[in-house]
Amino acid sequence: MTRRALAALSLALCPSACVYDVELVRGQPVTGDDAGVTAWRAVESGVTQGLRAVWGSGPSDVWAVGDGGVALHWDGARWTTVATGVTATLYGVWVRGPRDAWAVGGDASGPVALRYDGARWSQVTVPARDREPFRAVWGDADREVWVAGGDADDGDPPAWEWDGSQWHAESFGGSLSPALTAVAGGPSDDDLWFATAGPLAFHKVRGASPTSTSAPGGARFGGALCVTPAGGAWATSEGATVFRYESTAWVATAPPATAPLRGVWCGATTVWAVGDRGQTARWSDGQWRAESAPDVSLSAVWSDGSVAWAVGARGAVLRLGP
Repeated sequence: MTRRALAALSLALCPSACVYDVELVRGQPVTGDDAGVTAWRAVESGVTQGLRAVWGSGPSDVWAVGDGGVALHWDGARWTTVATGVTATLYGVWVRGPRDAWAVGGDASGPVALRYDGARWSQVTVPARDREPFRAVWGDADREVWVAGGDADDGDPPAWEWDGSQWHAESFGGSLSPALTAVAGGPSDDDLWFATAGPLAFHKVRGASPTSTSAPGGARFGGALCVTPAGGAWATSEGATVFRYESTAWVATAPPATAPLRGVWCGATTVWAVGDRGQTARWSDGQWRAESAPDVSLSAVWSDGSVAWAVGARGAVLRLGP
């Protein structure tokens, strides 16, 4: 099938929520975590709100959240809108399983935290006084959940831990500005990373206070962060560079991207980065490779190891996989 025919097919399958001003182009075959996938393609989401985050527990349990409190669930066959009961922007989502998912965000009235129990989303009260939105959420396989946001300049902790029965505040040692924008864990819940959209990221080991680390060369982090199953940390910059933590310091890597990268996801052997103008890049075998995708601004990416999902502006949802 020609590229022109592929673009026409995309228009027919995605009449309302997709971006049409480019043709679909075949990407490079994927190896490692995403073996067997061949091309990014648009999937009908049914919404036009911007999508900010995507996460799942498996191929038939994926959530995407975003502007206006929108939440979408993929059941293995289609995306369905699920009411959240809020209109605040949702910036982060994390999924433990079909009966346990978390989403966070906020608006002018303050931060919002939600939990899904397999039937409905309900608001969760976090004892935060800061009016800043929560920007990120992450949990372990057992019961712990972390939410992050706020800048601590008003004395309110910028991160909170749910231990299964109550919340615990995490201190970052005084002033913290700009605010935390990301949290991700390593192979154990004793190993956490936090990032800002500024010059600092933080590494926390259980029982100790978070330790600050600086972006290389006076650069700034872009606000997204992921951790590999082996404990390696990756983070976006404010441009097209992606940072990798090596031993004691962050180093810059250079994906083949010409626009800012907004989201990053880590697998065992693969790292994905996505961003503006459909920029997608994949790290494997020690190097970055460009992947072709529809020209839409992308904010987040997640993969179950066989299928990858990216979400972004105007309800855009892209799938890379069989």
